[in-house]
Amino acid sequence: KLTSFRNDNPSTKKKGIVKTKNAKKPSIQQKSSLIDKESNNDDTLITGDEEILLLSLHMGMTGRISSPGNIPGLESLSDSDTYPPPHTHMILTRDDRDSGKVEAAFSDPRRFGSVSVHAMKNNDLAEGKDISDLIPAFEEVADDALQASKTYCNQMVIIRKNCDDCEKQPTIAEKLTDQRKGIKALLLDQRGVVSGVGNWVADEILYRSGIHPDQTFLTTTEANRLFQEMNYVLCTAVDCLNARKDFPEEWLFHRRWRSGGSGGTVKDF
Repeated sequence: KLTSFRNDNPSTKKKGIVKTKNAKKPSIQQKSSLIDKESNNDDTLITGDEEILLLSLHMGMTGRISSPGNIPGLESLSDSDTYPPPHTHMILTRDDRDSGKVEAAFSDPRRFGSVSVHAMKNNDLAEGKDISDLIPAFEEVADDALQASKTYCNQMVIIRKNCDDCEKQPTIAEKLTDQRKGIKALLLDQRGVVSGVGNWVADEILYRSGIHPDQTFLTTTEANRLFQEMNYVLCTAVDCLNARKDFPEEWLFHRRWRSGGSGGTVKDF
């Protein structure tokens, strides 16, 4: 049950999300992203009578889900231990028979995130459809960078074992070669080659690859090197964060982003 939804973002108002805190029916009304933009078909308005509603959250750069007993910290936000956290845009509540009222809040100080609601029918699950296939926004997102780079490296090992002089590349590498768009812009495009790469990750990958951020028309060799470094940077970063250790000292991160990059004080992870 959505008990409150504060919509103070003009860009989301245009998408049809409205404040429905005191509504008697299930309190979300949003024009589904299933609306055909070209035909402006408005008959997908969510009324609360649907069989199933899917709620999808985009975390953006500073999005987080908190509960009264667990509030993830943000290094760039002071006094972030209060609940609901500052910049909370949505609170979900559920009445639990054993533990009473249970709730969680979605907050996003920098407002790069988003909330979407999608209608679904019971037979969609009965037919064995994957939930991610039922949310239109997910179809537009490129493959996860960590998984894609791991798969790429594994494929290259197999290719090299079977063909010593072969220049064959996994298909994903072709999306990086001979492109007019600058390579950093390609990496940051979440609908392009991979998703999940942000500013500092892109900088680290390109630095280690010896490729200028504005370079265009990458060669096959450069694309291969970039994917190798992508896999290393992402795997190492995940391991360090899980172990609560700092990144390797030789990383560009410490010089480029540790002091906030372009004028800030701290980068959130």
